Amino acid sequence: YWHSDVSFRPRPAMASLLYAIEVPSVGGDTLFANMYMAYEHLSPTMQEFLGGLRAQHDFDVNTKVGFSHETIEQEDLDGANRCDHPVVRTHPDSGRKCLYVNPGNTACIEGLNAQESRVILDFLYEHSVQAEFIYRHRWRAGDLVIWDNRCTMHYAIVDYEEDRYLCRTTVIGERPV
Repeated sequence: YWHSDVSFRPRPAMASLLYAIEVPSVGGDTLFANMYMAYEHLSPTMQEFLGGLRAQHDFDVNTKVGFSHETIEQEDLDGANRCDHPVVRTHPDSGRKCLYVNPGNTACIEGLNAQESRVILDFLYEHSVQAEFIYRHRWRAGDLVIWDNRCTMHYAIVDYEEDRYLCRTTVIGERPV
């Protein structure tokens, strides 16, 4: 599922590093969506509308989109990892604006009723994963990919039968603004 790492925390991931140790001969690619481009290709009216909104990010959304892991801490499931962030964030280094919602962690847009929130989020998710906004990485053993979680979301394609072993490290960032 599409997500940005640990966006459900007050200080979500700044960057993630993924190192491929063992990869299948076919499949197992990772897709990356450029959320700068997703924002920039919205109409000025939609950009203005979204600019003042905040979205609740909640770890529990992971379980609804198929995430399962043996080491989930109970506090993650008890709402300890839930916070709100701007729907449009300004990157602290580039100063550029980008969308900051993702189907893996974003529960709702604050101030909208459930139906309004769902319609807007579904539109943004579909809009964000247009082919022209996507980079597809085909893994080879020894690859190291580093991405900025503040302006991307990613999706690991589970279409392989052989072993796939990668090591990930995540660098925690600042509070989104």
